[in-house]
Amino acid sequence: MDLFTLASAAEVIGCTPNRLKSWIDKGFVPDHRIHMGKVKPRVIDEVSIEKVRQVLAAVGHEGLTIRAPFERYFNKEEVSEQ
Repeated sequence: MDLFTLASAAEVIGCTPNRLKSWIDKGFVPDHRIHMGKVKPRVIDEVSIEKVRQVLAAVGHEGLTIRAPFERYFNKEEVSEQ
């Protein structure tokens, strides 16, 4: 399983790192951190990146608000565990 930093994940997804961070802070996307020396950067796995892509596609195609697709593609237990 590959892990991506917020900046690299945002580039792959096609959004800004701040938007991705905001979704993590709001509890839409699971918050994972790894130890890299003295810092603990946030990372996102490939599965979550694909789910965020599906969310953005649903918003674009179905005209949904952002909360509805996140509830559809992300399991509440998966997000609230973190």
